[in-house]
Amino acid sequence: MIEGEQVRLRAIEKSDLMQIAAWRSDPNISKFLYDEVSISLAMETIWFEKLLADPTRTVWMIEEKDTDEAIGIVGICKIDLRNRKAEYGPLLIGERGHTGRGYSREVEDLVLDYVFNYLNLHKLYGEVLCYTANVLELHRNSGFKVDGTLRDHVFKSGGYHDVVLISMLQEEYYANNNRNNSRVTGIASA
Repeated sequence: MIEGEQVRLRAIEKSDLMQIAAWRSDPNISKFLYDEVSISLAMETIWFEKLLADPTRTVWMIEEKDTDEAIGIVGICKIDLRNRKAEYGPLLIGERGHTGRGYSREVEDLVLDYVFNYLNLHKLYGEVLCYTANVLELHRNSGFKVDGTLRDHVFKSGGYHDVVLISMLQEEYYANNNRNNSRVTGIASA
């Protein structure tokens, strides 16, 4: 478990799958994802079983600390310890009424702290749909750099959309963040 001031990241349990499927099937949320299909509990269960068997992926439930309410998921994938890199995603705040509270920024801070301090990776990279300017702004404010654009990379809602490539290097993370001012209050084993 990873704890911040307002949220905690914990392991996903089988009992969380119905909630995750509902979030991923919500059109207001799926517009931020590559997939635009309704997700069934059976499909989510297959995803969960693959997740458990894949040592290159870590996905957490995001909980609000004051209420213990699950409000989203976040993860990293393609963890490559030899080349010391991983891909960021997904970051999904699924519960309405929980946006605008700084949770996404705190979650991003916790993930970055985990990636660069705990895993000691050199690079975290990701992809952002071009029309999600608020997501791109979140990443830029955290110190991510834009590496380029993949033109017409994703077909959604009847049209092709560009994808912005982002990354952050460990030395950039350290240059932008005083390690003593980390928002992480503790990392404990699950």
